[in-house]
Amino acid sequence: MPNELWFPFYPSRFMAGIRGLSANEVKVYIALLCRIYEHNGPIPWKPEILATYCEIRPSSFDKALDRLLRLEKLYVTDDGRLSNETCDEEISQRSSRSENARRAGQKSAEKTQRNQRARPAGAERPTDYYNTEHDDDDGDARARPREAPRSEPTHRERLLEAMGADPATGLTGPNGRILGTQSDMEEAGRWADDLGLSEDDQLSVVREVMARKAEPGPPVSFRYFTPAMRELAGARNAPRLSPAAPKEGSAAPHPMPRIIPQLPKEYRNVD
Repeated sequence: MPNELWFPFYPSRFMAGIRGLSANEVKVYIALLCRIYEHNGPIPWKPEILATYCEIRPSSFDKALDRLLRLEKLYVTDDGRLSNETCDEEISQRSSRSENARRAGQKSAEKTQRNQRARPAGAERPTDYYNTEHDDDDGDARARPREAPRSEPTHRERLLEAMGADPATGLTGPNGRILGTQSDMEEAGRWADDLGLSEDDQLSVVREVMARKAEPGPPVSFRYFTPAMRELAGARNAPRLSPAAPKEGSAAPHPMPRIIPQLPKEYRNVD
């Protein structure tokens, strides 16, 4: 489901974080993290309800939670709720990305509406903008219509066009799904924020992936392009190459032989 909540999971960091915990403590830990993300913030400290949520006996839950608090895997807020520092940071970033995507979508919609109002449907050339030219001889003014200024396409529209979707609506076909949703724009935001890719970088990757794509038509989500985006970012962050030292005992390359031209026999000095 496109609007279902999710959070990033880093296996190495998680395995390091649960090292030394018992099975019950790991179960309570991951269950409460999920509950914090579902709640989109700190959760009420209600042991009986949380124990049921974790599918564990209340006494076992209390024991596991007490150790998690002592190890600072979880903490209690000033108003008596449970939370986790990593969850707090990710929820804050998610809220910021959602707000940025909402503003970008709103600006794109407003720009589309302005363009539609400026150029009525079916009009080949707008005539509501004029340049005034003066005749040098008699000074009579003549109005010459000129084209209305065109606004540059947004990054969302350029991405949709490169993916083969309708830049204005995001439709992928007569009965297709819609690309360029808020979730898709959040993914594009992560390409820029997390991977450091510019808008031109993202467009280049999309075009290359679409050119190699075996199945016809656009993908179902912007996440289809994320692996290729990560590969480009990884290649750029790779260490610089340095010349390799020659191996010991390796023979030096033979120099090119010097070719000495020979004169014809009749021109040689013969003693």
